[in-house]
Amino acid sequence: MTGPVESVPMPEAAALPQEIARGWTGTWSPIRRSPGYHLALVLTAFAMILLVAAYVALLTTVVGATCWHAWSHTGWIRGARGPVALSAALAAYVIPILVGIGVLFCLVKPVFAPRPDREPYFSIEPFEEQTLFAFVDSVCAAMGAPTPRRIDVIGEPNASAHFRRGVLSLFSRGDMVLTIGMPLATGMSVKQLAGVLAHEFGHFSQGGAMRASYLIQSINAWLYRVSCVPDGWDVLMYVASRTSENGLLRLTLRLVLIASSIARGVLRLFLLFGHAVSCAMMRRMEYDADRHEARMVGAAAFASTCRRLAELSASSAAMPEELREHVKLRELPDDLPALIAARPLSAEDRRTVEDLLTTDEGKLFDTHPTIPRRLAAVAAAAEPGVFHPEGPASVLFRNFADACRKATYAQFRIMLGPELERATFISVADRVKQLRSDGRVRAAVRAYIGCVPPSWDPLQIALREATGTDDTKAAWRAIKEAGATIESLKGAGEAAARAVESAHAVLAEGERGQALFDLGYAVAPDELELKQPTPGSVEVARERALGEIMRHAETVESLLEAGSRRCSAALRLLHTRGCELKIANAARLRRRSAELLAAHTALREAIPAAKSLRARAAGFEALVDASMLEAHEKRLKPGLREHATRLRDALDEFRRPLGAVRYPYADASESMNLGEKIVADLPDDRSFEDLALAGRLAARRFPEVYERVTAELVAVAATVERALEPARVTASGRSGPDRGTMAE
Repeated sequence: MTGPVESVPMPEAAALPQEIARGWTGTWSPIRRSPGYHLALVLTAFAMILLVAAYVALLTTVVGATCWHAWSHTGWIRGARGPVALSAALAAYVIPILVGIGVLFCLVKPVFAPRPDREPYFSIEPFEEQTLFAFVDSVCAAMGAPTPRRIDVIGEPNASAHFRRGVLSLFSRGDMVLTIGMPLATGMSVKQLAGVLAHEFGHFSQGGAMRASYLIQSINAWLYRVSCVPDGWDVLMYVASRTSENGLLRLTLRLVLIASSIARGVLRLFLLFGHAVSCAMMRRMEYDADRHEARMVGAAAFASTCRRLAELSASSAAMPEELREHVKLRELPDDLPALIAARPLSAEDRRTVEDLLTTDEGKLFDTHPTIPRRLAAVAAAAEPGVFHPEGPASVLFRNFADACRKATYAQFRIMLGPELERATFISVADRVKQLRSDGRVRAAVRAYIGCVPPSWDPLQIALREATGTDDTKAAWRAIKEAGATIESLKGAGEAAARAVESAHAVLAEGERGQALFDLGYAVAPDELELKQPTPGSVEVARERALGEIMRHAETVESLLEAGSRRCSAALRLLHTRGCELKIANAARLRRRSAELLAAHTALREAIPAAKSLRARAAGFEALVDASMLEAHEKRLKPGLREHATRLRDALDEFRRPLGAVRYPYADASESMNLGEKIVADLPDDRSFEDLALAGRLAARRFPEVYERVTAELVAVAATVERALEPARVTASGRSGPDRGTMAE
């Protein structure tokens, strides 16, 4: 920091609601960048400009070499004697010219070719959302950042600020666009959203740094687009090279596509160099933006925002798979942000979030520092924050539902394009309410049994039927003893459960890889998340994963067994005559627990079949993905039919016994059974992609349905304990709390 730091008083916020206006509790001290920061930024921007100059020099070299050859070597043709010599001279003269023109065309084409359509968005006008605009103005005024001219909404959990007119906006202060992902407004507090906005505006709070960073990011984005993203001409040429009846045209177009690939390879070298030059600076810029966020809302809020962003991103990443059925039926949810924010994270999603928040293995080409490093840097600064309001971020919107619908429509425009006009939007209000209720119920499981059970080693409640007990004292004693066991294992059990969950993820990847290697694949596809994916390394990874599961098996099994005993004893007490006098709504809880126990028993008995189905589905999906690559299509397609038939038979056999038990939730038709819920569609074995999707969805839905049913049973058991514990009616006959019993 250089020079004196002047505190800026909080802006007048008359247009804001009182609870938000009162949230400003201090004064903002501007963050000064060091001369070294500015020097590094200028040098990085200069290096990126040199990169563009090198691109222009490459074009000039190709043009100059081609023209020089065309001008200097005409004598080859004039000096040729005889037809053979003339043909050879013509070829030697013309071919380099054609190659030069082709290479030049492919290098220049990305500049003039049609760009991919910009992702659809909707803009919010100031007269529509006065509170939101006043809030953004107050944040910008406090930070000394330019106020955006426009606010857009999108359906992803992300926020950004960029120049409205690109290069032209460099010369006009404040000519910016703020983009707000409505899942952030749905799933965050006002304080957290203010921190996100402060982070974005932190990048733009100083004019020189703002323009230099724009230059760096724009050149990197341009290089990525021209070297990695096929343009409109590429698509047209590829289609024509496949479908044209003119053999000469097909050959010509394929040669042009080869030249285009070579040109893109050259541009990728430029991209690699530019990325290497700019990554260190971009990470430094992220640290700087984090300082702005922490100064706005404090270090504690920064940490909670990082976690919430990771959760919303994980939920959003899982949504496309779930939405494919909606898309197939052309019945689309009308509020995607609400679904993303309300959706409880699966065990796999939670593992992803924890890995993101705890992994501190940064890479050379990372554009962002790891979250642990960012948290450590913010914690070291110990910023108290100047903005501390309470309440959900949705209070900033006068018509929040309309903004969410706009963002949802924009998101489906990306997914469906013109096909969106044929779809119907349906209300998801009841579904969101159910998801939020499920989330609260599932959160109680962790408190009740001491951990989040692994998806594929779940809590198995041993009670098969809803029956009472003749020995209530023994049941209450079992609850107390199980509670004590859970308390003693809670910390170690939670860590062990996470380790087992991660090991199961490695096993799933190994199953994908093994299916490919069994058909003679030398290297697994890029999506296989294993280092050095060879048959030997896959086998080693699977053995290590199995070893990890075995290492933690005793701890996890002890914890889950205690949870099973505790829950079973509580459910027996619920169905014991006399206990209903102490339990509110006992009759309803009895009916509900009986229904849930029937579903839980069927699902518990299906666990081995579900694991086998998961392995088969993972392998088949890997084969389908690989067969879509042109290089492997002919080799893999013939064997897919046999694997497809096996997978379809496995889905059918898995679904059949579950079909005898009703699915116990109202988010489906009354007649839906467990089999139909988990295996909703059974495609023909010739529809490889649809069958792969059905297998993946079944492997995902089984643990989700199992967890949902089990979580509600645990919630019922916890309710019984809370109702019976104060009087200790069955343990000793004396009144008063029982310290040996864990309620929730």
